[in-house]
Parts: sequence; C-alpha cells; structure tokens
Amino acid sequence: MSESPDAIEKTLNQLLRDLELGDGVEDLESSAELAEFLEFAKGSGESFFRVAFDVSLVAGVLGNWSFALSTVHQLLSRGYTTNTIKLWQLRCLIELRRYSESLAIIDHQTWSASEMLHINYFAGVAFLSLGMKEQARQRFEAVKSNNASYQNVAELLLKI
Repeated sequence: MSESPDAIEKTLNQLLRDLELGDGVEDLESSAELAEFLEFAKGSGESFFRVAFDVSLVAGVLGNWSFALSTVHQLLSRGYTTNTIKLWQLRCLIELRRYSESLAIIDHQTWSASEMLHINYFAGVAFLSLGMKEQARQRFEAVKSNNASYQNVAELLLKI
C-alpha cells in the first residue's frame, strides 16, 4: 500500500522533529539544519545507509532536490557508490537542471543492461535540455525500443 504525499510529508516532518532538525521539510533549506542532520548521520554501516538514502528519497519526492542531493553526496563521500545511489544522484541533478554534471556521471560509470533504460532516459533529457537534439533522439529511441510507455519518452521524441 502506497502512502499519500501528505502522509509521507507528515511522517518525514515527525522524523525531523524527533531528530530535532526543525519543524518540517521547509526547515531543511538552511545549512545549519543540514549540518545537524549530517552530524546525526556520522554513523556508518547498513543502518546509516538505509536511513540516509530513505531520507534522500523522501526529500526528493517532496520536491526538496537540493537536500536530496546533499544527502547523496554524503553517502558518496563515505564510499557508498552503488549504481542505485548514482541513479538517484542523476535524478536529483536532472531535477535541479544540472545537465552537464548528469552527463559527466553517465559517462564515468559502468551501468548494467537493466539500468540502461533509466540512464538513456536521463541522458536524453539532459541532451535535449542542452539543445543536443540528435544525441537526445538516440537516447530516447533506445528507451522507446525497450519500453515504449516509459515516462513521457514518446512525447519527448515528438519535440525533437
């Protein structure tokens, strides 16, 4: 059963209050509160990874992409460099319109065949946003050939 966005935000807000990081998601914009969260997160191991990654995911779902990306950077700096984290980093960068950085990550990572659907989509969005239409078309065509109903790929191809 999936939670409604309001329920997710309520849960995250309660977590932030419990951790004494302010009164809610809006408060995460300040660097002081981010620093407090990262102080809490100085632990290591699987539990740290799960909590930090979950907080990053929830922050992204709620539209706080800057905080989501900051948390990803903390995970990466601690050696959690799985492709799952790299994919989420790409999503954050795309949402923040940092397209050149997205393409750099795509080019410097080895991706599995199953991840390439998402990678091609993110690359297509980045290329299209940078005005590189032929590269975008190639990436979107690769997505469409694997899954014609993926995201809004058919719509994006019509824009090129």
